[in-house]
Amino acid sequence: SRTVIPTRTFGKLPDDDLYFIDKATIDYAGLYMPKTKGQPPVMIPTSFRTLQTRKGRNALMLATGGATDLLRSGVLLELVDVDIGTPASQLTDVMGLVSALCRGIFIRVRPGKDMIAPVKGFRMQGLTLDCVDLPPADTQVALQMLHFGEQARHLAPVLAVLGLSNDGFTHVASVAGITHAGMRAASATSDESKA
Repeated sequence: SRTVIPTRTFGKLPDDDLYFIDKATIDYAGLYMPKTKGQPPVMIPTSFRTLQTRKGRNALMLATGGATDLLRSGVLLELVDVDIGTPASQLTDVMGLVSALCRGIFIRVRPGKDMIAPVKGFRMQGLTLDCVDLPPADTQVALQMLHFGEQARHLAPVLAVLGLSNDGFTHVASVAGITHAGMRAASATSDESKA
């Protein structure tokens, strides 16, 4: 149905359902996987709960047909379900297991007062903030971006915001010290109504 499912709802799913969603995401990313070294990497959003299991890590390795060198050079993982309730020991284990498999790990944080708390003390290549879940008011989005930039500064080389509603937020991202900003894709329903 082309409806965007907020990330926070994935945490409520049973592990088997989450695995099937992540497996489909990994399989889809496999279509765009770099075939040779030197090509830009593919970022795969996935659950840290899926990557805790051998089955989840195997699905990741099969995305490149078992070519571990392409996996190490061509895949960035984004852990989308890390929150304040995530046990630090389990996150440490998962990051240790998958960091040897891929080029880098990004962690998506949730908007809030202390959004960086769950990832303090971890070494990752990037932090992301998904703005799709934020209230539609531009002031709220800008405020959360500024808080994210302030809290995440010096924790990772890449700070990214995703799902921005317009390119006017790129200036806010620059002021906040955010290195990458991505716009929200135009919804299919609005495209169809124009036709």
